[in-house]
Amino acid sequence: MSGRANAAILFEPSAFDADRKKVMGRNVAGASFLEGFVRHAEVDRYVGIGYRESYAPEFRRQIGAIAAGRPELAARPVEVFTPRDVRQMAAVGTLFIPDPQLTSFATSRRQLDQRGYSLCGVTHTISSLKVMEVLCELLTGPVQSWDALICTSRSVRDAVLRQQEHYADYLSQRLGVRPTSPVQMPVIPLGVDTDRFARLGGDAEARASLRRRIGAEDGDTVVLFFGRLAFHAKAHPVPMYLGAQRAARRLGPGHGRIHLVQTGQFPNQVAEDGYRGGAQRYCPDVAVHFLDGSDRALSDASWAAADVFVTLSDNIQESFGITPVEAMAAGLPCLVSDWDGYRDTVVDGETGIRVPTWLPVPGCGAALADAYAADKPELRSLHRLRQSDDGGRRAGDSRRPGDAGPRSRPAAADGRGRSAPRASPVRLVDDRARLPGSLGRTRRPSPFGAGVGAAVLAGSESATDRSVRRVRRARRRRARGRCGGPARSGGA
Repeated sequence: MSGRANAAILFEPSAFDADRKKVMGRNVAGASFLEGFVRHAEVDRYVGIGYRESYAPEFRRQIGAIAAGRPELAARPVEVFTPRDVRQMAAVGTLFIPDPQLTSFATSRRQLDQRGYSLCGVTHTISSLKVMEVLCELLTGPVQSWDALICTSRSVRDAVLRQQEHYADYLSQRLGVRPTSPVQMPVIPLGVDTDRFARLGGDAEARASLRRRIGAEDGDTVVLFFGRLAFHAKAHPVPMYLGAQRAARRLGPGHGRIHLVQTGQFPNQVAEDGYRGGAQRYCPDVAVHFLDGSDRALSDASWAAADVFVTLSDNIQESFGITPVEAMAAGLPCLVSDWDGYRDTVVDGETGIRVPTWLPVPGCGAALADAYAADKPELRSLHRLRQSDDGGRRAGDSRRPGDAGPRSRPAAADGRGRSAPRASPVRLVDDRARLPGSLGRTRRPSPFGAGVGAAVLAGSESATDRSVRRVRRARRRRARGRCGGPARSGGA
């Protein structure tokens, strides 16, 4: 083993496949990361960790395809192990996980040594229930200060910390202690192959071919939207349609026609009907075209044919947004919403224009939440509670008489009212490649070797471990109180 920092990559084929039928941002991000790591990371070997033996050939195939034509890369050994081979991971130094699920792997690590190796995950969407639970587990799981969760934007990091703060508030009320997560959370944006997109954007033959196909003349303006065509999970198209219609009328026929090209995939027929019907209704003076995003030739030609790139994302799960970065690499000016990760990548007035966005004020989501609950069998009882008249107050309202405003954390059920808890690519690769080395320096060798007991005896437990011990002591004290000790009022 050399002294160079390295990372074993937890490999599941779909997580690194940008050519699958229904591609999503995380698939593109995974494929870009793997390609950048193979090409630019200064490592002595490539190590994959696969849950199944069938993943090993696919990992070797992908590494070989990326290293093709580069003898110095192709000469590096490729090794694949299973997650049970914790000693092999310790020999590498860091396990890279292409999602934020660190806690389960930290639990497995305890059978060897908490200081045996580091864990490094990365965020994608953080708004789903499962992911929010995973983020909260970082407060109570056996993760350590030599572990890291890469946040792809500042907005993601802020949201992760806020989610953990709310859960820590709940634990403090419920258990009497307020844990903190020791995990490092550096902000490292997703990367793209800028050379590739520069070639795509400058392909004159592809530009001429696709513009002929859609009937765009030399004086026409082609506006490109590239991504999932899903109004519920990406961006509602009506603002884009209205903007295109207004631009077409303002420019007039003397400035050529506006063509709106939407390259992507519909999740279902309902979405497709909505997009097509909406285009006819809201931008009748704009030539609207839909291209199949799973067709690589059409997708690549879209970057060449376009003059302007637009994405007005309005979805809370847009944690980074890789398409504006791809568009800028292809040489296209960007028109984006001033939203989440877009704020980190598009410089307003320089590389594009960010359109101001607003959110409804707190408390406006009750009707939407009720409608959602009424449509979910498992939430209908909660819906009935919210619809009932509880002394002039809704059951889901966590405020009590005299409170100044809504609470951002779960309130105690203390008998006075009910409440519910609310729930350049080289540089980027270099940042990620340096991270395992930095995490390794944070780890100190345990003088007792393997085992959690040895780590505790050595006084090396984390803040989370100490918090767990305090929780257990608090539980024992409360248990003694219930069995004859002094009575305690209230409780979370």
